[in-house]
Amino acid sequence: MSHFILTFAIITNLSFNKIATINIAKKNSKKKDIIFTSILLTTIFSTIFSLIIYTLIYYSIRYLNLENIKELQSIKILIGLIITNFYLTLEGIFKGNINYKTLSLFNLFFYSISMSLPSVAVYYKINIDIFTFSILIKLLIIVAMFIIVISKLVNSKPQISKVFINDCKNYLKWMTLNIFFNQVYNYFDKYIIKIFLDNVAFVFYNISQQISSKFSSPMMGYNNIFIAKTNVNKKDNKNNLSMAAIFYCAYMLSIFLMLYLFLQKFLMIWLGSTYSATYYDLIKIFLLIVIMNSFSSLLTDYYDLIGRSKFNTYVEIVTLLPFIIGIILAVLKENIYYFVYIIFFKELLVLGIKFYTIKQLFLFKNLIIIQFLLIILNSIFWFVNYDGKLFIIIQILHLIVFLPYKEIKKFYKI
Repeated sequence: MSHFILTFAIITNLSFNKIATINIAKKNSKKKDIIFTSILLTTIFSTIFSLIIYTLIYYSIRYLNLENIKELQSIKILIGLIITNFYLTLEGIFKGNINYKTLSLFNLFFYSISMSLPSVAVYYKINIDIFTFSILIKLLIIVAMFIIVISKLVNSKPQISKVFINDCKNYLKWMTLNIFFNQVYNYFDKYIIKIFLDNVAFVFYNISQQISSKFSSPMMGYNNIFIAKTNVNKKDNKNNLSMAAIFYCAYMLSIFLMLYLFLQKFLMIWLGSTYSATYYDLIKIFLLIVIMNSFSSLLTDYYDLIGRSKFNTYVEIVTLLPFIIGIILAVLKENIYYFVYIIFFKELLVLGIKFYTIKQLFLFKNLIIIQFLLIILNSIFWFVNYDGKLFIIIQILHLIVFLPYKEIKKFYKI
């Protein structure tokens, strides 16, 4: 539970990380000012916001007598939030500088090693507080990142960046609201299942979703590169968007084919006697949800880049009420598949709205639309166990025949 609360930092960071990435990636001559300003604002406003959140949690537990989560009153929660705030901002700075090799190493330690290494201590029965150990590892990572970033500011006199401040005034509230809604969508369904359905249903749902989410990593990484490339080549937005969409088409078809052929065998070997067809069925539809969500995130980033963050928030608000109504119906049905259907239709609606609004910016629209329609159709056929091999072959041939090879070679300088 303590580690879960640290995910609140995505909100308490107030989108300083994303605004830093966007501004640094513009190759602004005053890049050092942007770095200085992003760290300064994180130090002041993110820390204050974290303190407010921690105080609310502390007194809510105290006055409601919530003994089962009393651990969240520890000052270590506040320290963890503040550390994570800084990490997110520094991560944004590294992304803006397209320093992904170093960042990948820091990500490994901050998100994985800091969680797994304390578990080793438990295994060997070493008497140590796991959460404290994890926080110390995260703190060391922050110090290392600070040393790298601050070294670039030595022998310079950075000032408050007016560009960064103006972007904060114009877009920060909308970006943060959008992130808040995304957090609701990411966690609300799981906790509703845990409360109203049995633990078995929660395990099936959560594990299947976690496995599927791993396939989004390359797509989200591509989204980060897209932000940097689009900022550098603003006049080529149509080409950037189109090539990003084609990457998604090729990637999602490759992953679909791999899972279509090997997923069931893999799960049976990996899970052994605990294997259940429920895992297999849920992953089928979660994969499609992950693909749509990742592409929708790319469009979200694009709207942020062109100063239309407000539109992203409006889309999330429009879909919130139908989402909540759908979740309530799923609870009444007491069936985890209804939850999956709700998430699927929500992601499809969000992606449809965002794509329709800027469809004129896409080259090769017919290729992109047909590929997405076919992947949706093939995923549904696969989910209901319908023999749709013909449509899979059609999708493969369609991509091979109509893929713009010359434009791809030119764009990626192959």
